[in-house]
Amino acid sequence: MTVRTDAVTLLPESAAARRAAASPADGESLILLARHPESRPGEFVRLTISDTGPGVSAEVLEHMFEPFFSTKDAGCGAGLGLAIAASIAKDHDGWLECQSAPGQGTRFDLYIPRLLAPAPAHAPGQPPAANVLIIDDHEVVRTIGRDILERHGYRVFSSGAGQQALDLVRRERDVIDVVLLDWMLSSFDGQTLLTELRLLAPEVPLLLCAAYPTGPAVRAVERYQAAGFVAKPFQAQELLGAVRAALERAVEPVAV
Repeated sequence: MTVRTDAVTLLPESAAARRAAASPADGESLILLARHPESRPGEFVRLTISDTGPGVSAEVLEHMFEPFFSTKDAGCGAGLGLAIAASIAKDHDGWLECQSAPGQGTRFDLYIPRLLAPAPAHAPGQPPAANVLIIDDHEVVRTIGRDILERHGYRVFSSGAGQQALDLVRRERDVIDVVLLDWMLSSFDGQTLLTELRLLAPEVPLLLCAAYPTGPAVRAVERYQAAGFVAKPFQAQELLGAVRAALERAVEPVAV
């Protein structure tokens, strides 16, 4: 959906030119060229999304899937959509390729391994593994985090704003087991929100998240004795591992 929306957004205003086509292919054996580091032989389902837009340069292609990289005007996008799309593909043992050139449109090919047996799911009616609160002002980040955690049996609360998150914690503090906090919220700075959360629920472990694994959020983990750090876009195994580690960690109330 992200790839298709970007295509429609960037196409010229002419109705005849506004075409974006998604065409899933049947499972097929592919001997793939080494165009992508994740490409490999095997049986895959390929989803092709193409447009007739202006295309992009080789320089833009090189950075296409980097978090916060965008060719849109300021305020028209966070630059996370394609990074998250590529992350979702990787979480499903697949990959996302892009081919484009100026004046020649753009084509994305999503490769996902063909499913030969149904994947186990969390049985309906079972109690949740734990209750996790995700605080992030990007809806797409919250959605991806929710999908990953709910597929593995967690119950997820989410909030896109600092004050809303504090109100939610006041209501649900007795059931929230872990908080996943975006350190770079636009509505609250991370330190202020962390301090308020600690006052409300000092026993609940906090995981800090940000797009840059060497930035202020990583340093804040030690400084504020958080339970850990998770990089964005979320990778399923990293997120699940961090949540498990936070739950297993004996957390004492921490003064800030």
